[in-house]
This record gives sequence, C-alpha cells and structure tokens, in this order.
Amino acid sequence: MPKLYKILLSLVMLFMIVSIIVFSFTIILGGVAITGLYGVYRYYFANRKTKTFKTQQKGYTSVEVIDIIKR
Repeated sequence: MPKLYKILLSLVMLFMIVSIIVFSFTIILGGVAITGLYGVYRYYFANRKTKTFKTQQKGYTSVEVIDIIKR
C-alpha cells in the first residue's frame, strides 16, 4: 500500500507541476496576443486619424520675433 501511495503522490505532484506550467504559458501567450492586437489597433487608427485631423499652425501674432545673427 505505501508503494501505491508514493506512486499516486508522484502522479499528483507531476500533474500539479504540469498544470502550473500550462497555466503560466497561457497567461504569457494571452498577454502577448493582447499586446499585439493593441499595437495593431493603435497603428490602424493612428493612420486613419492623421487623414482627418488638422493641427492649427502656431504663428507669432502677439509677440515680436528678434533674429540674432551669430558671427
């Protein structure tokens, strides 16, 4: 009987270790997939917004600009 318990204990420990490894890789691969999808989403919408988004040009309307020439 003790030999059977040792074998069962070894199998349970092996199953737990394999489960932990599979769970860890699932979390890591899920994070990589989410990060990749977020990068594609940002790249796609960044290119779309630049076509319609217009920035205002900042001109010197209320200050005097002095150009100093270096010799």
